[in-house]
Amino acid sequence: MVTNILIWLVVGGVIGWLVSLFMRTDAQQGIFLNIIVGIVGAVLGGWLLAPLAGAGTINNGDFSLPGLGVSFLGALILLALVNLVRRGAVRQPQARNRKMARSPRLSAASKVVPPA
Repeated sequence: MVTNILIWLVVGGVIGWLVSLFMRTDAQQGIFLNIIVGIVGAVLGGWLLAPLAGAGTINNGDFSLPGLGVSFLGALILLALVNLVRRGAVRQPQARNRKMARSPRLSAASKVVPPA
């Protein structure tokens, strides 16, 4: 019983962490929130996706590849819904050039001048 709960927490944490990396929210979440996202996402995946995929989730003790995939997709849906409610966007935009994103000044050569 205790080992099942520990495995559940570890696998839920890893799934939550992978989903937060994919959704670009890892810097805002800690390990506790990653575990919560992984476990609640696995429950969501079990309700929505498991009947369609014919697989269980980590909550059902199904540690197969389809079971982990259903749990990952459930956590992905959960984090997308949370981001949509909090930010109005499903996924955070990625800065193309981190140096340009931090520096508000532009050099004279990079300014675009419209034709006269």
